[in-house]
Amino acid sequence: MKRIVLNYGLISGFIVISGFLLTVIFGIRPANGMVIGYTTMLLGFSLIYFAQTSLKKQQGGNISFGQAFKVGILISLIASAIYGLIWVILYNTVLTDFAAHYTNATVAGMKKAGKSAVEIQKAVEQAQWFKENIWDKPVVNFLATSLMEPLPIGIIVTLVAALITRTRGKQYQPIQ
Repeated sequence: MKRIVLNYGLISGFIVISGFLLTVIFGIRPANGMVIGYTTMLLGFSLIYFAQTSLKKQQGGNISFGQAFKVGILISLIASAIYGLIWVILYNTVLTDFAAHYTNATVAGMKKAGKSAVEIQKAVEQAQWFKENIWDKPVVNFLATSLMEPLPIGIIVTLVAALITRTRGKQYQPIQ
């Protein structure tokens, strides 16, 4: 099981971060970047199903919901950690002006939507708070980006895939 989790976790992690890397490399706007990012996260986490199926085959066609869930959560944690680590490295090296670009894009979108000056100022203050209290603190940034962005998707995919791959009824006989 360890080998399955590690292999699928690493591959999933690199797929999950690929969407973010594409948006950075090609300078895609934040709104479109979110669509690309979350789509690649979903694709990366879809490997959880294949990992669970692989373990099921390895165990003679049997897997409990708990075993499938454990495999999925471990893969989700590995992939999310890769995402968080690469994000923090990029933010502190290549994307040092990310907060300013993000704030400018937010303000431009709000102006286009006809938001008031008070609403825009509040959004700018929130972005500044986020920069100072999360993005500029590597450990907090790592935890926030790992836990808030990819991990919830990984958990949802884990639950759905575990429900699909588990062995139902009397067929299930745990391998000892």
